[in-house]
Amino acid sequence: MGVCMRKFHIMLSIAVLSVLFLVSCGGGGGGDGDVVDDPATVPDVLSYEIRQTTGIDLVINQAEKQATVSSALLTGSFDRINEGFTLLPFGPSMSVDAESFLDGLYGTGFNQYVLQVTGTLKWKGDDSPTDGEFDIRDQIAQALIKVSVTPAGVDLAYFPSNDPENPLSSSISWEAFDSLFENQSAEDYQRIAAFAYNLLRFMYEQGGLVINSLEYLSDNDLLLEQNLSLFESCDPYPYATTDPTVSDPGETLITWNDSSFDGSLGPGDSFLVSYTECWDNEESDNFDQLYNGAVNLVNYVEVENAGVITRIGFEPFQALAGGINFDNFEIIETETDANQGLVIIEQAEKLILKGGFSIVFTSP
Repeated sequence: MGVCMRKFHIMLSIAVLSVLFLVSCGGGGGGDGDVVDDPATVPDVLSYEIRQTTGIDLVINQAEKQATVSSALLTGSFDRINEGFTLLPFGPSMSVDAESFLDGLYGTGFNQYVLQVTGTLKWKGDDSPTDGEFDIRDQIAQALIKVSVTPAGVDLAYFPSNDPENPLSSSISWEAFDSLFENQSAEDYQRIAAFAYNLLRFMYEQGGLVINSLEYLSDNDLLLEQNLSLFESCDPYPYATTDPTVSDPGETLITWNDSSFDGSLGPGDSFLVSYTECWDNEESDNFDQLYNGAVNLVNYVEVENAGVITRIGFEPFQALAGGINFDNFEIIETETDANQGLVIIEQAEKLILKGGFSIVFTSP
């Protein structure tokens, strides 16, 4: 998926920490928890769930290409003390229609595939996984690609539907695997496996957009209650950019919808986050993102039992819609080149997101 699929970081660790901000905000409505007047306890170990209900897809467009993720169900645990994660085997993890990206790789074999975790994936922070397995299965011919995590990277095995007893296999480092989809000389099964893995990571990375919003809300809840909406400047560019038309700095507008009509940020509420050429500078490397468009965080849910948070996030509740909804949201990767004194904006690699998913954390 071009430059934007080249480099990903698991952002869920920050998401879990940041999504808990409303436990100290009070408020009522939404979910079946009591009104919270005092900060509740957050367990050290949490379970998470990223889910798409029937009719909810995530559509990713890039130039003339499109990928659609449906029926996603990603579930596992997070240890807040050591930032340890798991992604559990729990039926099919997602269905993907990626014809315009994968067409021609094994003909049309893997244009539509199902990804399923078969061995618990484990990782810490934003590191690569250290354990686990997942399968990529062609939905038509039922050919199979198995990806097994090793200490150095991944072992890949391709089982053709017409000759499953004689698989093709290879071992690849994480560094090579992350960018393998763009390698035209790689084997088809290797490129398909890399695409599927990067798309799985991409689902997690979008939590980072939610995170930035929640961190801001956590710091500015009282101002938002008073003003209903607030502007925030984004990161300024350290150098000139290759696109002089972009704003420097860009802006983010947070708009609060007090769905519970209680005058306080809390369960049942929704938030519209509008980005205008907003550059997010990750100081850990030279690859950053430029955001443009809107993300709607719908139906905040919070459940407390005996002073302990047992469920928190954005998800549907009874007849109410809920979750993370992208409205023609644009992501453009940038590269900071200190030698040339430029921030290179890869407009040709722009991703446009529509649709979304729900995200919720629970006490196991």
